[in-house]
Order: sequence, then C-alpha cells, then structure tokens
Amino acid sequence: MLLIDFMSFGIAVISILLIAIVAVLLTSVFWVMMLVDCAKRDFKDKVAWIIIIIFTHFMGAVLYYYTVKKAEDKKREEVKK
Repeated sequence: MLLIDFMSFGIAVISILLIAIVAVLLTSVFWVMMLVDCAKRDFKDKVAWIIIIIFTHFMGAVLYYYTVKKAEDKKREEVKK
C-alpha cells in the first residue's frame, strides 16, 4: 500500500517537472524569436527594445510582440491592400 502511494507521488512529480520543462522551452523559443525579429526589423527604438527584451525575458518579449510586431505587421497588411 505504501509503495503504491510513493509510486503515484513519483508519477505526479515527474509529470509536473515535464510540464515545467516544456513551458520553459516554449517561452525561451518565443523569447529568442522576438529577439531575432527585433534585431532584423528597421525601426526607431531598436536598441531600447533589444535591451528591454533581454532584461525582462518573457514579459519583454510579450510586450514587444503586442506593441511593435503586431502593429507593424498590421500596417504592412494595410499597405498591401
């Protein structure tokens, strides 16, 4: 009985660790993608955004995505029309 409790606890811990590892990998990939996108784009505050993204990691990448990338992609689509 006690062995079953330890096994189920171990499975739960491993599951939580795997979920955490996947979450860290996904956020890191998103961070790198936004950092590369910022470095490739030509806009006024590039250096400031690179510093923001580097020092605030995921939150800076999300902020960049919604304030710069989405807005500039939307402008490009409107110009194409």
